[in-house]
Amino acid sequence: MEDGGLRTMRFDRLRQSAMDLQDPDRMVFQSMQYLHLVFAFHEDPKRMFFVGLGGGSAPRCFHRDYPTLMIDVAELDPEVVNLAKRYFLFQESERMKVQAVDGRIFVNKTPHRYDVVFLDAYYADAIPFHLATQEFLQELKQKLTPNGIVVSNVIGSVRGLDSKLFRSILKTLRSEFAQTYVFPVEGVPNIIVIATQDKERLGKQEVIRRAQRLEAQQRVHFPVERFAHTYVLEPIPTDDVPVLTDDYAPVDGLLHFSVW
Repeated sequence: MEDGGLRTMRFDRLRQSAMDLQDPDRMVFQSMQYLHLVFAFHEDPKRMFFVGLGGGSAPRCFHRDYPTLMIDVAELDPEVVNLAKRYFLFQESERMKVQAVDGRIFVNKTPHRYDVVFLDAYYADAIPFHLATQEFLQELKQKLTPNGIVVSNVIGSVRGLDSKLFRSILKTLRSEFAQTYVFPVEGVPNIIVIATQDKERLGKQEVIRRAQRLEAQQRVHFPVERFAHTYVLEPIPTDDVPVLTDDYAPVDGLLHFSVW
């Protein structure tokens, strides 16, 4: 649909992707801008993998801004791929390829290893549980480089009644990754979680310092220092939520919030 100069892709009630018709390269959703925090945790990624395409704004931005990156995308629905190409300027190239296939199947079949994996297939009212389980993360870790990281875009809240799904996903990530970092997106119910294999944890000031350096060196085109300041320091309890597994992933029961 188009309204107010924006072209939007919706999955049922959820705005999944949007493009500014006057400035198609502008990242409309701030949550997608937050993804560029990855460079504070992996200085020089060579290959990235996106689970979920939508309108393709995030992979298109990384493809444009970082000309040495190789990018793979897995999108379950071939019609979404068609729409992204027809209406949202997404184009494949030698450096960026998309397959219309389930993300977990892609992970098990790909011969590549990735420096960064983006999980952007979690929606507000329909969670593909098999892309959130401990077993999937174990499979994913086998396709990461030694210092590869996973970035999840989760809809929900850090605390309160709307937080159970997020905290369950966080608990599951914690079960497989040495470090997890939580960045709530300003003004919207999105949370970016970065999971790393590092033995030592980066403090908030170190992440901010790295973000400042990225901006000073003009390696990123977004205010990542401001995003770094949202780093959650307070403990996030997870005792009351389950680790998601292939045998037990009650994601529907953890969904108790309205979409925006």
